Amino acid sequence: MSEPKKDRLKMAEKELKRTLGFWDVFLFGVGGVVGAGIYAIIGQAAALRRNMLWVSFIIAAAVALLTGLSYAEFVSRLPDAGGSYEYIKQSFGPKTALGMSIFITFTGVVAAAAIAISFADYLGRLVNIPASIMVIAIIALMAFFNIIGAKYSSYYNAFATIVTLLGLALVVGVSLPEIGSVKLLETTDKGWIGILAGEL
Repeated sequence: MSEPKKDRLKMAEKELKRTLGFWDVFLFGVGGVVGAGIYAIIGQAAALRRNMLWVSFIIAAAVALLTGLSYAEFVSRLPDAGGSYEYIKQSFGPKTALGMSIFITFTGVVAAAAIAISFADYLGRLVNIPASIMVIAIIALMAFFNIIGAKYSSYYNAFATIVTLLGLALVVGVSLPEIGSVKLLETTDKGWIGILAGEL
């Protein structure tokens, strides 16, 4: 066997094995869009915007749509693995990409922490466990699923996403009889500032 072929075989052996399929990635995307945080922040957003909270959701949906279309354009032009890092590197260079990847990492850390804190707050109303212990336990559990492998992490994500969607469907179903009972155009003294704050 020639040397180039041997080198290619060695490289193939060192490549990462593909363990995630279409549905794994699909549910990961849906879970990222919906997010467990929707249960944690919906009350705060409603307090800011009340009956016109739906406007905040429309604005957020429009921003999410534009973001998705932007990523679709990047994928079609730069079909390389690396996600946001690769797109920034191709557009602005590796140094800028490195700096932005650090911020992206911080974003993930803050998001996970916010969800853990919110979940601990809800769970603390049912069980008498210190919030700090619950937050640490939730973060450790999420880390565990990521450490044991992408496939097992995907199983957990799929389960969490399905539970989240079923919960939202239940909320919508329970709320259907109340349609028309509130004034959806009723404003508060916060005006557009409240709408934008609710969207954020």
